[in-house]
Amino acid sequence: MDKRKLYSIMDDAMQVLTQTSVWDDIERNDPNIQQARRQFDAAVAKAEKLCGKSLDIEEASATMMSAYCYAGILYGIQIALAIREAALHPCEFSQHVLDRIAGKREEEVA
Repeated sequence: MDKRKLYSIMDDAMQVLTQTSVWDDIERNDPNIQQARRQFDAAVAKAEKLCGKSLDIEEASATMMSAYCYAGILYGIQIALAIREAALHPCEFSQHVLDRIAGKREEEVA
């Protein structure tokens, strides 16, 4: 399968991941998200009051947050794959850690 088709499938999957009832629940109830939302809303209200007109900040923010969500999901997938790889090859992972530690020791001596 060519990359365009693969990317199209992944794009569809990303949209589905961020449009589930579980994700909606997280967005509505996560304390960090709610705190950030209150801060954002207060800043928008202050900016609109200063400008004396409505601004299109909400839509721009939604677009930006979608980009962050997609990047975060992809990063999470990369982390899951890294954990899987380390779990499948624990000796290789241990050697990697030893090599890293040895490299730091060499840097400290130099």
